[in-house]
Amino acid sequence: MTSRLGQGLAPFRAMLFAFHPSLLSSHPIESFDPLTYVIAVGLLAAGFIPKGRSGLRNAPIERLPMKNTLPRLIAFWVLVLAIVLPASAQTTHAFLWSAGTCMQDLGTLPGDARSEAWAINASGMVAGESSDLLAKHPHAFRWTSAGGMQDLGTLPNGSYSYAYGINTAGSVVGKSAISNVGSFPPTHAFLWTQTGGMQDLGTLPGTKGSVALAINDSDQVVGVACSLCDTRFPTYHGFLWTAATGMQDIGTLGGRSATPVAINNAGQVVGYSNPDSSNLVHAFLWTAAGGMQDLGPTGTQVFSFATGINASGNLSAILNSGPERGASWTPKNGFHNIPPLGGVGSNWVANGINDLNHVVGSSWTKGPGPWHAYLWTKAGGSQDLGASLGGMNSYGNAINASDQVVGSADIN
Repeated sequence: MTSRLGQGLAPFRAMLFAFHPSLLSSHPIESFDPLTYVIAVGLLAAGFIPKGRSGLRNAPIERLPMKNTLPRLIAFWVLVLAIVLPASAQTTHAFLWSAGTCMQDLGTLPGDARSEAWAINASGMVAGESSDLLAKHPHAFRWTSAGGMQDLGTLPNGSYSYAYGINTAGSVVGKSAISNVGSFPPTHAFLWTQTGGMQDLGTLPGTKGSVALAINDSDQVVGVACSLCDTRFPTYHGFLWTAATGMQDIGTLGGRSATPVAINNAGQVVGYSNPDSSNLVHAFLWTAAGGMQDLGPTGTQVFSFATGINASGNLSAILNSGPERGASWTPKNGFHNIPPLGGVGSNWVANGINDLNHVVGSSWTKGPGPWHAYLWTKAGGSQDLGASLGGMNSYGNAINASDQVVGSADIN
């Protein structure tokens, strides 16, 4: 399960992998752009539907017969425009924002055209991925101010990799393909260290692939393994990995799937899960002692997704399934909406929280869009971080204790 895109638009997301896999990520909302809808509508008009709804970027697609030629011709030209001219629609670069330097373009790996930053540690090291325009063979990277962008490679025989988390020591987690055969090779979670390189963390028994989404300073890793990935009803198993115990399934709230997305140094894990057999999704807080706690939605909200956790156990979150609402959560007060940049009717998401309880995310600046990264503080409210790399949109993905923010921004 994912957020809104994992509900109503999950079939579109599965189809899009063949063209723009960088749009299918562990944080799906903030990277979705108009090009996505163009391709999705074109595929749907052409008679393609997904066979699976995999958030691990390995869902195949199948083609349905169509009787009319005109819809196919229209769909063909829509796809040509969407695929041949992606750079004119949107190309993003990873950025690092701070109060002193504002938005710094982190560039790409040599020969690449686009990049995305997903995580930052206390010293300003950044993890993400870099790829060509069509994101055919992305590679995970670690960026430092002294050394720039370092290619972390792939697991043996792998054709691509993505990095989603980094800890204080600079250890990086993510996923890598374990084969270079076919369009959708299976992936395994990895742990990369400066001394040991990229380590395959495997996957849970009975599952076909895995992805690591976060790591703490004790090298505890959380992520997701997928079973029934090539069906219409895949199951996502949340896991906690340690060097001593290996990969352990942390269960669900009672439904089919669970997706842990963040872990703090106390070992508290947050994410989202189905509370029952329906498609409802609730935020959860998991501990080794207490198991998985349902944080539920609040008021008129239907869905909730925990997206980050700090040292105090306070969370960043997304509420509802449309429009999205960025929020924070505390054990004492529960959910609290964060003001958007665009006012009433906006979509906005909260993607991370630091130990100062400052929240980072993305928000419409006006309806419908563009998206801008924002930094929220109790004293200053929601601060627009702009889109100063040359394009219209920017997306805030993570924040450290120094209020350094990373994400991606359009460069054209």
